Amino acid sequence: MNRLIIVAVSQFLSLVVLCHVSSTSVFAQQRAEAMFIEEFVKAESEYPSMVDKEMSIEGRLSFVAKDVLRFLKSDIEFHIPRDANPPQKSGRLEVTGELRRRNGKTYFEIRHMRGLPTESESIDGRLKLPNVKVQDYYDLAKWAQKRADYYGDTDLEAKANDVRLQGLNLARKDLPKSDGFALLDVAARAGQQGLSTETLAPINHEGLRLAFSQRDPKSFDFESFIKMVTDKLPGAGTSAPSANLLLANQYRSKPLATYETAPPISRRFLERVFYQEVVEAGLKGQLREDGANGKELAEKLNALLPDSPELSTPFMEKYLAYRFQALKTANRQQALELADTYRKQGDMKTYEDVLNTWLDYRKGRLNMDSVADSVSLADDYLTLVKNTAKASEILDALNRKHPNVEEIEIRLARLGYTKVEGKWLTPGQFAALPKDPVMEAMRQGVVSEGMTPEQVYKTLGKPTSSTRALSASGYAESWTYKDAKLTIRFKTRTGQSPIVEKVTSRK
Repeated sequence: MNRLIIVAVSQFLSLVVLCHVSSTSVFAQQRAEAMFIEEFVKAESEYPSMVDKEMSIEGRLSFVAKDVLRFLKSDIEFHIPRDANPPQKSGRLEVTGELRRRNGKTYFEIRHMRGLPTESESIDGRLKLPNVKVQDYYDLAKWAQKRADYYGDTDLEAKANDVRLQGLNLARKDLPKSDGFALLDVAARAGQQGLSTETLAPINHEGLRLAFSQRDPKSFDFESFIKMVTDKLPGAGTSAPSANLLLANQYRSKPLATYETAPPISRRFLERVFYQEVVEAGLKGQLREDGANGKELAEKLNALLPDSPELSTPFMEKYLAYRFQALKTANRQQALELADTYRKQGDMKTYEDVLNTWLDYRKGRLNMDSVADSVSLADDYLTLVKNTAKASEILDALNRKHPNVEEIEIRLARLGYTKVEGKWLTPGQFAALPKDPVMEAMRQGVVSEGMTPEQVYKTLGKPTSSTRALSASGYAESWTYKDAKLTIRFKTRTGQSPIVEKVTSRK
């Protein structure tokens, strides 16, 4: 098994030496790449299988003497042929030869060597070749990045990044200007090649805005697009600590230009503004025409945008309007819940309108045959909206249909009705009656001369005691009210009803 692994590794290293760059690249048409010194160093455990096999290695020099040299970040000695001129003590060098092992020591015996331009010079030369394609830029950037990482060369790293950007710009030239998703694919490919998230942010932002502006509302996958926005724009899924209204308005007017020139911290805020725009528009597309799902969407919006509760208001208003129209068939709990929603918002006018509308719908279909339903509606008019006129109207009609029902008469009395000779009179009707001193006294709970025994009884109730004495003209009767300290004397003439003749107050 170990031998198979050694052979496979050896074959792989030979392949790397012969064809380091993809055969589809224009660079494959040039001289085959030598093995980079980093790869050679990492293959140390496989040196025994590589002995006496020809290979080419390239890298930066760190030490040069008459007969030996070393590459930077490598401890292997490379022996220079006796008849060869030593190379310069710095720069890049490519050597061809064989790995040898003598007396327990491994070294590389050089047969040929040649100086190489710097990595930066090599990049510039390769980019001057004809028919350079996008992948060629990315392959070359990868080649440069590998060497920049190995040597810790920040200048070369910047060069690699610049080459990636050139490849990205070339890829953009071939795109239709209106294809947002194609632009996003180009950015994703560039990200795989090593371009940073911040570098790609303007392209991702532009692609997302293009895709969103050209969406088909009927087939738009809102959930997937929301996830795409939060994945590609880091500020989209984060609540903004504070709102910059001026910057937000500039962005809404010129989104691409404003985002392009904004510093990273401002971009995070603008990404949130765009996210808000997407969420709001996406949910509006889901809102039913009648507003029946408005509450559900308002709650969803608040969950997605807890920092912008005001955006849910139009959805809730549509839902409440739908519920308002549904009051015709609403039960008590539904009507009270709807009204309470407006009360919590401080909208007392609409709160009262909801209750009045619901009560009027009930009144319109009220069946007076049901005393309980009619009394309940009258009570609701009184307790919920304090509408005594409609409560009185219901109770008055109910009393005419169902006279002498105690629960009806109790409510009429509370509303100020007075029962006169078996008929309940409104306060106005009673006030319009001719003034009768006896009736006025009764209303005030006072006994006066001229009252009949029945009227006294209605005013003061049953007497504590009573006496009766006969006389030539009739009889005299006296009622005593111990608690009220009153004695009431009636006189009766033959053929006439008794009436109060005198009221005496006892001390």
